[in-house]
Amino acid sequence: MGSELTAPPGPRAKPVLAIEAVADPGTTKFPGAKLQRIQVVKGYLDEDGKPQTRLFDVAGDAERGIDLNLDTCEPSDDGFHSLCTMWRDETFRPEQRAYYYVRVTEVPTCRWSTRMCVAASYDCEKQTRAIDKECCGPRAGLHPRHCGGTVCDQAHAEDPCCQPDVVSPVIHERAWTSPIWYTPQGR
Repeated sequence: MGSELTAPPGPRAKPVLAIEAVADPGTTKFPGAKLQRIQVVKGYLDEDGKPQTRLFDVAGDAERGIDLNLDTCEPSDDGFHSLCTMWRDETFRPEQRAYYYVRVTEVPTCRWSTRMCVAASYDCEKQTRAIDKECCGPRAGLHPRHCGGTVCDQAHAEDPCCQPDVVSPVIHERAWTSPIWYTPQGR
């Protein structure tokens, strides 16, 4: 994890990364989620010296685990226990400064506030308890269920479902590596 790449061994040589990730098993009370995908993030300076970033999906599947049940917060079983790949930077240019890091994402899981609402068995029909009102309001993170197909455009700017402090009921846990730096020879 993390290093500096030396000059390529030949004019056509390109960096190759060996990447492996294993899902966190978690605990009995809070089991870990399976993995969804591995991505390589490449940063570099373009011809004008401006920073650029490219994202490469290198293993897994972005559609895995998106069927999270918000009524139970049970993580999807549609993920991977481990992912492993070799990735070669086909966009590599030996004269261009660059860095790489790897990002691993789990399948989506419930945000802590969503877990609290589910544990409290909130009721949006009656809303007799304070927790019901908190959980059923759009800012609690359960707004997709209660805001439905609200389109947040200029005409709906005042809609409670379109406020900037509304959070998603779902999160995507990520882990990332230390960067690998490439500096061209003589720079």
